[in-house]
Amino acid sequence: GRFSDCRNWTDYMYESATGGQTLVVGSAQQTIAATAPHKRCTPNSAWQSKGKAFRYANYAEGGACAGNQRSMQGKLGLGTFKDQVGRFRGDVPSVNVRGESFLIFVWFGANDLYTDGQKANDMPGAAAKIMKRRGEIVQILNNAGATTPGDSTRFVFMGMGLPTSAARYQNKLDRAYKRLQNNEIHLKRMNIKRLWKSKEQIVKDLFDARIEALNMLAAGALLFNDRLRDLTRSPDLFVDMQSYLNEEAITSMMEHYDMLSGVEPKGWSKMHLSAKDYNEIMEGVKVPLSTSDEAHPTDRVYKYMWEGAIAPALRQAGVTFGHFA
Repeated sequence: GRFSDCRNWTDYMYESATGGQTLVVGSAQQTIAATAPHKRCTPNSAWQSKGKAFRYANYAEGGACAGNQRSMQGKLGLGTFKDQVGRFRGDVPSVNVRGESFLIFVWFGANDLYTDGQKANDMPGAAAKIMKRRGEIVQILNNAGATTPGDSTRFVFMGMGLPTSAARYQNKLDRAYKRLQNNEIHLKRMNIKRLWKSKEQIVKDLFDARIEALNMLAAGALLFNDRLRDLTRSPDLFVDMQSYLNEEAITSMMEHYDMLSGVEPKGWSKMHLSAKDYNEIMEGVKVPLSTSDEAHPTDRVYKYMWEGAIAPALRQAGVTFGHFA
């Protein structure tokens, strides 16, 4: 459930906070068992060792949207931030959080735009929904007696990367460009409206349509990021992931983290490797940017997201928890 070939960025955060402990262990079943206590805020979600302690609860789920789903596919298959806040509301009374501070990470938007197919102009509304949920979380914590935002409870909002940083969309563009060069038409793209046009014109129209669709996705991501940044108020943080996932930054990341462009071979992403085994087996091996489904980053990209973007932003803001400082 991590949408990676091993860890995601929250696993790297957990390792930093625990001084090197990991939730990605021996087998898939053992990893699921180790992770289970941290999927909800309950007495079992606490971690402590040698005078260090924190609660870790990760409500993230694959496909969740910031706002209400618009498409039939989304309504049938995607959860929402509102659903997650509802579960949090139900869980908090089981834990004595009086006087405790909270650091709440919020990273939404991609499923609204890419999976649910919302229009670019709808994306600022998704950012506004995130802030509405923020207010609900604040009220939940206030009612439970936790410290209030402005003291030591803070939110960290992450922006979206642009579609060109994802292998799925880059590969679609590459395939469209190849068909343009070879004057080829993908059969499923044919329809009655195109029969009167020349083959060359059809191929050109299809390529232009691909470019336009990609530009609209990029516009949606930019509008979402701008609105979310504008709505973020101190002491909350906004991490501009777009700037860490642009072409220049990815080129630098690939060199520093020993990575390749492209996707992993089919089947790689379905194998389970513990964090320890992954580190040992992949040492000195150049790893592609994307998992074999073309849709998700690999372990080292997530490591970069944590080490290169999120952790520095937290340190600059003076955030500490567990061994992380």
